[in-house]
Amino acid sequence: MATARLRRGLLALAAVATLGALWWVESGAGDPAAVDAAPPRRATAPPAAPAAATPLPARTANTGAAAPAPAGGGIDLERLRRSARGAAANAFEVRTWEPPPQRLSARELREQQAAAPPPPPPQAPPLPFTYLGRMVDGATTTVFLSEGGRDLVVTTGATVSGRWRLDAAGERALSFTYLPLGQRQSLPLGSP
Repeated sequence: MATARLRRGLLALAAVATLGALWWVESGAGDPAAVDAAPPRRATAPPAAPAAATPLPARTANTGAAAPAPAGGGIDLERLRRSARGAAANAFEVRTWEPPPQRLSARELREQQAAAPPPPPPQAPPLPFTYLGRMVDGATTTVFLSEGGRDLVVTTGATVSGRWRLDAAGERALSFTYLPLGQRQSLPLGSP
């Protein structure tokens, strides 16, 4: 019970401190311009500055040369303000360490394309069939195949799936032709 009261009291104290800080900032009490505009107080004696503490000249960003010191001898607050480009910069801009691509003239582009090797000739895809078995009835051989879960019954010389033709059914392999390219492939059967 006591810790709950203590916790509530600390929470109320933090809320009051936050509201006070908000009022202080909004009223301009923390503004350096408001401090400079305040009337100077009469001092009985000027504070003595140590001899070794001399302000270093500020450097400019582009040349590295010493920039002129502010008139009042204090901090130049205008140099601390962000530039308009820094505030409007795209935080999600794509950046890379790669140099920008080189622009080629039309002649250089033709030369580069002529020097490139020709693309390889098209190839037939791998055989999509799985051998399931065969049946020999006199001179006719019927082969049972599977393609993507579909069972097929094919005889020699028949077109399969519109792209393949079964050319020969041997004891050790089936010979197919890929019709769009006219390329031959064989499907090994394994040992009988």
